[in-house]
Amino acid sequence: MIRLLRTRVVARALVGLAVVALVATSCDYKPSDETAISVNGHVTTMAAYSKLLSGMEAGKKCIESLGVSPKISFDGQSYNAGAVRFAANLVVQNAAIDNVLAANSLFVTAEQKSVAATSMSTNCPNGEDKKLSPDVLQFLVDFIAGNAAVAKLPAGVLTNELTSLQVDVSSRIGVWNPTAATVETPPGPVKVRAKITLSSTTVAP
Repeated sequence: MIRLLRTRVVARALVGLAVVALVATSCDYKPSDETAISVNGHVTTMAAYSKLLSGMEAGKKCIESLGVSPKISFDGQSYNAGAVRFAANLVVQNAAIDNVLAANSLFVTAEQKSVAATSMSTNCPNGEDKKLSPDVLQFLVDFIAGNAAVAKLPAGVLTNELTSLQVDVSSRIGVWNPTAATVETPPGPVKVRAKITLSSTTVAP
Protein backbone atom coordinates (compact mmCIF):
# COMPACT_ATOMS: atom_id res chain seq x y z
CA MET A 1 0.00 0.00 0.00
CA ILE A 2 1.32 3.41 -0.90
CA ARG A 3 2.12 5.48 2.17
CA LEU A 4 1.72 9.20 1.69
CA LEU A 5 3.40 11.81 3.84
CA ARG A 6 1.33 12.24 7.01
CA THR A 7 1.85 14.42 10.08
CA ARG A 8 -0.42 15.74 12.79
CA VAL A 9 -0.63 19.06 10.99
CA VAL A 10 -1.21 17.43 7.64
CA ALA A 11 -3.26 14.45 8.72
CA ARG A 12 -5.80 15.50 6.13
CA ALA A 13 -3.36 17.32 3.96
CA LEU A 14 -0.98 15.89 1.43
CA VAL A 15 -0.06 18.71 -0.83
CA GLY A 16 -0.99 22.16 -2.07
CA LEU A 17 2.11 24.21 -1.67
CA ALA A 18 4.43 25.90 -4.08
CA VAL A 19 8.17 25.47 -4.13
CA VAL A 20 9.94 28.01 -6.31
CA ALA A 21 11.57 26.07 -9.14
CA LEU A 22 14.75 27.73 -10.30
CA VAL A 23 16.00 26.25 -13.56
CA ALA A 24 19.67 26.60 -14.44
CA THR A 25 19.91 28.28 -17.83
CA SER A 26 23.26 30.05 -17.53
CA CYS A 27 26.52 28.64 -18.81
CA ASP A 28 28.11 29.89 -15.56
CA TYR A 29 27.81 26.71 -13.54
CA LYS A 30 27.11 26.90 -9.81
CA PRO A 31 26.44 23.93 -7.51
CA SER A 32 23.29 25.67 -6.32
CA ASP A 33 21.94 25.40 -9.87
CA GLU A 34 22.07 21.62 -9.78
CA THR A 35 18.75 19.82 -9.97
CA ALA A 36 17.55 18.64 -6.58
CA ILE A 37 14.25 17.20 -7.77
CA SER A 38 12.62 17.09 -11.18
CA VAL A 39 8.92 16.26 -11.47
CA ASN A 40 7.61 15.79 -14.99
CA GLY A 41 10.44 18.00 -16.16
CA HIS A 42 9.78 20.82 -13.69
CA VAL A 43 13.00 21.47 -11.78
CA THR A 44 13.60 22.45 -8.18
CA THR A 45 17.27 23.37 -7.82
CA MET A 46 19.54 22.72 -4.89
CA ALA A 47 19.28 26.43 -4.05
CA ALA A 48 15.48 26.27 -3.82
CA TYR A 49 15.55 22.99 -1.91
CA SER A 50 18.12 24.34 0.54
CA LYS A 51 16.00 27.47 1.04
CA LEU A 52 13.02 25.28 1.90
CA LEU A 53 15.01 23.41 4.54
CA SER A 54 16.46 26.63 5.95
CA GLY A 55 12.98 28.11 6.27
CA MET A 56 11.87 25.05 8.20
CA GLU A 57 14.89 25.20 10.47
CA ALA A 58 13.99 28.79 11.39
CA GLY A 59 10.84 27.42 13.02
CA LYS A 60 12.32 24.10 14.00
CA LYS A 61 10.21 23.66 17.16
CA CYS A 62 7.12 23.77 14.97
CA ILE A 63 8.51 21.39 12.35
CA GLU A 64 9.98 19.00 14.91
CA SER A 65 6.58 18.71 16.57
CA LEU A 66 4.81 17.42 13.47
CA GLY A 67 5.28 13.75 14.25
CA VAL A 68 6.96 12.88 10.95
CA SER A 69 8.60 9.47 10.61
CA PRO A 70 11.57 9.34 10.55
CA LYS A 71 11.62 12.06 13.17
CA ILE A 72 12.67 15.53 12.06
CA SER A 73 15.40 17.25 14.03
CA PHE A 74 17.80 20.14 13.54
CA ASP A 75 21.00 20.41 15.55
CA GLY A 76 22.45 23.59 14.13
CA GLN A 77 24.89 21.70 11.93
CA SER A 78 22.83 19.21 9.98
CA TYR A 79 19.42 18.14 8.76
CA ASN A 80 18.55 14.56 9.57
CA ALA A 81 16.85 12.04 7.31
CA GLY A 82 13.40 13.08 8.52
CA ALA A 83 13.89 16.67 7.40
CA VAL A 84 15.42 15.64 4.08
CA ARG A 85 12.60 13.24 3.26
CA PHE A 86 9.88 15.61 4.45
CA ALA A 87 11.06 18.48 2.26
CA ALA A 88 11.63 16.28 -0.78
CA ASN A 89 8.20 14.70 -0.60
CA LEU A 90 6.57 18.09 -0.22
CA VAL A 91 8.06 19.07 -3.56
CA VAL A 92 6.81 15.92 -5.29
CA GLN A 93 3.37 15.93 -3.70
CA ASN A 94 2.98 19.60 -4.54
CA ALA A 95 3.32 18.74 -8.20
CA ALA A 96 0.80 15.93 -7.86
CA ILE A 97 -1.86 18.05 -6.21
CA ASP A 98 -1.36 20.91 -8.66
CA ASN A 99 -1.95 18.46 -11.50
CA VAL A 100 -5.08 17.04 -9.86
CA LEU A 101 -6.51 20.50 -9.18
CA ALA A 102 -5.88 21.61 -12.76
CA ALA A 103 -7.26 18.42 -14.30
CA ASN A 104 -10.48 18.75 -12.32
CA SER A 105 -10.86 22.54 -12.58
CA LEU A 106 -10.66 22.88 -8.80
CA PHE A 107 -9.46 25.90 -6.87
CA VAL A 108 -8.34 26.41 -3.29
CA THR A 109 -10.82 28.70 -1.56
CA ALA A 110 -10.13 31.51 0.91
CA GLU A 111 -12.01 29.54 3.56
CA GLN A 112 -9.81 26.49 3.03
CA LYS A 113 -6.72 28.66 3.42
CA SER A 114 -8.11 30.22 6.58
CA VAL A 115 -8.81 26.81 8.10
CA ALA A 116 -5.32 25.67 7.12
CA ALA A 117 -3.71 28.70 8.79
CA THR A 118 -5.68 27.99 11.97
CA SER A 119 -4.52 24.38 11.85
CA MET A 120 -0.89 25.49 11.72
CA SER A 121 -1.36 27.83 14.68
CA THR A 122 -3.11 25.11 16.68
CA ASN A 123 -0.47 22.50 16.07
CA CYS A 124 2.43 24.92 16.58
CA PRO A 125 1.28 26.87 19.69
CA ASN A 126 2.89 29.89 21.29
CA GLY A 127 3.53 31.45 17.91
CA GLU A 128 6.06 28.81 16.86
CA ASP A 129 4.52 28.69 13.38
CA LYS A 130 5.36 32.37 12.92
CA LYS A 131 9.04 31.58 13.39
CA LEU A 132 9.05 29.64 10.14
CA SER A 133 10.18 31.69 7.18
CA PRO A 134 7.18 33.44 5.59
CA ASP A 135 7.62 31.35 2.44
CA VAL A 136 7.61 28.07 4.33
CA LEU A 137 4.65 29.05 6.49
CA GLN A 138 2.65 29.91 3.38
CA PHE A 139 3.99 26.73 1.79
CA LEU A 140 2.51 24.58 4.57
CA VAL A 141 -0.76 26.50 4.74
CA ASP A 142 -1.21 25.94 1.02
CA PHE A 143 -0.30 22.30 1.55
CA ILE A 144 -3.19 21.80 3.94
CA ALA A 145 -5.63 23.89 1.94
CA GLY A 146 -4.77 22.12 -1.31
CA ASN A 147 -5.52 18.77 0.22
CA ALA A 148 -8.87 20.04 1.43
CA ALA A 149 -9.74 20.89 -2.15
CA VAL A 150 -8.58 17.53 -3.49
CA ALA A 151 -10.47 15.69 -0.73
CA LYS A 152 -13.70 16.50 -2.59
CA LEU A 153 -12.66 14.08 -5.32
CA PRO A 154 -13.05 10.28 -5.23
CA ALA A 155 -10.54 8.42 -3.07
CA GLY A 156 -7.41 7.34 -4.90
CA VAL A 157 -7.21 10.23 -7.36
CA LEU A 158 -4.15 11.76 -5.71
CA THR A 159 -2.48 8.39 -5.22
CA ASN A 160 -2.94 7.57 -8.90
CA GLU A 161 -1.43 10.91 -9.85
CA LEU A 162 1.59 10.35 -7.62
CA THR A 163 2.31 6.96 -9.13
CA SER A 164 2.12 8.39 -12.65
CA LEU A 165 4.69 11.14 -12.06
CA GLN A 166 8.12 11.04 -13.66
CA VAL A 167 10.38 11.90 -10.73
CA ASP A 168 14.15 12.26 -10.74
CA VAL A 169 15.96 12.98 -7.48
CA SER A 170 19.57 13.97 -7.01
CA SER A 171 21.60 11.21 -5.39
CA ARG A 172 22.70 13.87 -2.92
CA ILE A 173 19.15 13.86 -1.54
CA GLY A 174 17.87 10.34 -2.06
CA VAL A 175 16.00 8.19 -4.54
CA TRP A 176 12.45 8.06 -5.83
CA ASN A 177 10.59 4.85 -5.02
CA PRO A 178 7.85 4.66 -7.67
CA THR A 179 6.15 1.70 -6.02
CA ALA A 180 5.72 3.48 -2.70
CA ALA A 181 5.44 6.89 -4.44
CA THR A 182 7.89 8.45 -2.02
CA VAL A 183 11.39 9.91 -1.87
CA GLU A 184 13.64 7.75 0.25
CA THR A 185 16.75 9.17 1.90
CA PRO A 186 20.18 7.79 0.98
CA PRO A 187 22.17 5.41 3.20
CA GLY A 188 24.87 7.99 3.87
CA PRO A 189 25.23 11.75 4.40
CA VAL A 190 24.87 14.17 1.49
CA LYS A 191 25.27 17.91 1.19
CA VAL A 192 22.91 20.46 -0.30
CA ARG A 193 24.78 23.55 0.81
CA ALA A 194 28.12 24.49 2.33
CA LYS A 195 28.66 23.41 5.92
CA ILE A 196 25.25 21.73 6.09
CA THR A 197 25.15 17.94 6.01
CA LEU A 198 21.98 15.94 5.51
CA SER A 199 22.48 12.66 7.28
CA SER A 200 20.27 9.62 7.47
CA THR A 201 22.62 7.70 9.72
CA THR A 202 21.64 9.12 13.10
CA VAL A 203 17.88 8.72 13.00
CA ALA A 204 16.13 6.31 15.31
CA PRO A 205 13.78 3.82 13.62
